[in-house]
Amino acid sequence: MSASHRSPGAGPMGLALLGLVAALWLGWMALERNLQQACVLKQWPPLARCEALAAQPPAQRVQALREQVAANPGDARPLTALATLSHQPEGAPGLDRRALLEAASQLAPHQRQVLRLRANDALQQGQWPAAVAQLVQLAQFHGDGEAARTLALMVGQAGQDRALLNTLVGQLQADGRWLDRVLRSLPAAKVPVVQAMPVVQAAMPLGLITPALGQVLIQQLIAGGAWLDAHAVWLHVWNRPLGLLFNGDFEQDFVKHGFDWNVADSNPYRAGARVQQPRMGQQGRVLEVVFTGRAIAQPVVSQHLVLPPGAYRFSGTYRSRGLRSNEGLAWVFTCASNRQELARTAAIRDSAGGWEKISAAVPVPRDCGVGVQLSLQTFAGYEATTGLRGEVWFDQFELRSDERQP
Repeated sequence: MSASHRSPGAGPMGLALLGLVAALWLGWMALERNLQQACVLKQWPPLARCEALAAQPPAQRVQALREQVAANPGDARPLTALATLSHQPEGAPGLDRRALLEAASQLAPHQRQVLRLRANDALQQGQWPAAVAQLVQLAQFHGDGEAARTLALMVGQAGQDRALLNTLVGQLQADGRWLDRVLRSLPAAKVPVVQAMPVVQAAMPLGLITPALGQVLIQQLIAGGAWLDAHAVWLHVWNRPLGLLFNGDFEQDFVKHGFDWNVADSNPYRAGARVQQPRMGQQGRVLEVVFTGRAIAQPVVSQHLVLPPGAYRFSGTYRSRGLRSNEGLAWVFTCASNRQELARTAAIRDSAGGWEKISAAVPVPRDCGVGVQLSLQTFAGYEATTGLRGEVWFDQFELRSDERQP
């Protein structure tokens, strides 16, 4: 790749591997797929049998295809097959690779195999604009999964190559509909989402990160410990100022795979704790937890938080009825990185149907990072196994910075 296409910080080994992988699937595997599909669809009537075609030496294949081109110069299929043969690692006798591809491109510029060959050439030469343009057409209009995965590899490398990043952003600005499929292909391409963030950030102001796509990215970023990147996508999806704690009044339906409340997935008919959001008169919607006496999957309810090191104050209200428990419940703050407990509320016990206040001082040390989890748990671990009975309602949760604490 020329110096003009490589930024000073580019990873040459990674980019070379990218070109090798792309060339492999675009070139070597293309011939067999192309010929097999042609035989199935009976696209080569002048050739007596597909078995005979497969058994022919390269020179005879070339001659048969040349005869078809001569008989029907406007038919792009034999011309494309010749161009494919010319791109094989071992080559083929008497074929001008560049001229054949140019001719096939003139006759069938949007044909799948032509796009693959053109992308292959561009990738091998480090010509990002040409390569990305062909790959985008393959992924967007042909549903080509391999093209989407190759673009995913390129998206993962873009943060290390300014020319490549600029090319991808230019394609987004022209028509970014391809991005959704490519970003969803990141796991298949074994590219961590965090490596794709330069492209994701460029796509945000263009309106290309939809709520559905954002949830997918957020879930993967949280799983990878990229809390700040995950939260940046979350803020973009909501497009409004958000507090340190989300949906603390429980008025909104819960949004999975983000920074809203997460409920332990279980069979509601066998669960030890059933979670709902009923409306309770003037109180509005509340968080309701009904304990059935069975073993409880912990945490019952939780929320991921992004809290820089500092001091915070948590507050809320609860109401319980018929809560039979030896030790009660607690809302617990823990570091996501090392599961270190930071704080917990006093034990939540039966309130005889009245509303009570809960609170906790929450110090977040520097070694915790910024990822924190708030979760509802049994105050004593053994009661998750033995089970509880009764009903508890929660409302008016708030988390704020507490500047009074050191």
